[in-house]
Amino acid sequence: MKQRDVLFLSISVFALIAFWIGFNIAHNLDESRISAPIKETIIPISPDFDTKTIEAIKNRQNVEPLYETGVSSASSSQNIPAITQETSQPSTGSAGVNP
Repeated sequence: MKQRDVLFLSISVFALIAFWIGFNIAHNLDESRISAPIKETIIPISPDFDTKTIEAIKNRQNVEPLYETGVSSASSSQNIPAITQETSQPSTGSAGVNP
């Protein structure tokens, strides 16, 4: 190889590497930006809490629903209506199924 060929090759490789580094830096700067909707969702929470409301929540009464009052199984089984067995009647064929 002649000296000119080596010089051309080395300048070309240097230029290619310089452009590659430049495009990577530009790409990283562009990709690392946070869009406006995401900025709104990552706003830090204020550390100032309303202590009066927290104490009111701690001091409120526990209310149990009526359907969870601990009814015994013996008394609840008396309230269940008996299941009666109906006599089966022949099918009228209204479903469109032919036997």
